[in-house]
Amino acid sequence: MNKQDSNGCIKPEEIINYFALPNELQYRCKFISSSTLSGQGLNEGLEWLLNYNVFSEKEEIIERRKRLYDY
Repeated sequence: MNKQDSNGCIKPEEIINYFALPNELQYRCKFISSSTLSGQGLNEGLEWLLNYNVFSEKEEIIERRKRLYDY
């Protein structure tokens, strides 16, 4: 957990780099700085979750992964 409103928190860019997502998953993820104390970023994050069907291409990604990694 990285509390953006705490001293010494990690910058959002560093968190994104830490996860080093494969190219096929990067377009399906969004990192949004947020704070429950101030409310900053919460609406943006919830709107993204509601408007972007994260699971719409799940089967396609599973098949691609099988082809790439010979599962």
